[in-house]
Amino acid sequence: EMTIATGEVAPWVSASLENYGELTELVSIVFNEMGIKPKYRFYPWKRCFDSVVNGRVWAAFPYSYTPDRATQVWFSDSLTCAQTVFFYFERKDSPVDYQFKSFEDLKSYRIGGVTGYFYQDMFHEAGLKVDYVNKESYGIEKLKIGRIDLLPVNERVGWHLINTLFPDDAHRFKTLDKALSKDTVMMIVSKTYPNAYSA
Repeated sequence: EMTIATGEVAPWVSASLENYGELTELVSIVFNEMGIKPKYRFYPWKRCFDSVVNGRVWAAFPYSYTPDRATQVWFSDSLTCAQTVFFYFERKDSPVDYQFKSFEDLKSYRIGGVTGYFYQDMFHEAGLKVDYVNKESYGIEKLKIGRIDLLPVNERVGWHLINTLFPDDAHRFKTLDKALSKDTVMMIVSKTYPNAYSA
């Protein structure tokens, strides 16, 4: 039995979905074929990463590759492809034509984010002031009530959340044309968990 940490990122992974979501189902199939029984623990994302680094769990998913993370954990092969885009909420009273060609363009907007996500270092280096929350659903709510202007979210995950939380206003949520990132998501594996590499 191997303990694996993950968090809420429906429809990929969620404690409330059948088989804990699509990606979890895929991970379970792979482990079962290897004769290993995965035991899932749901944590906030920062705790997932810290638990892997400190060897409290064997692995966590889904994570994007960053050079900094690669110094602390091992990365698996790709689980799936992901595109992260900026979402915004269209306001009738004050429509805004958001521009995003470089991070410089974002300095005039109130940006939201999720603590521990791959873009955190990137935003910090770009000198952006970001309002961080610990769950994407909180970010979507802040977007809707106008506390932030833009929120980077995986495109599939963002639309799933919007249609779940605000189905009547889903048509007023939009995304910027330019993606923040297009990459693959992987599992991160502990370098300190007992016998991590041989497993």
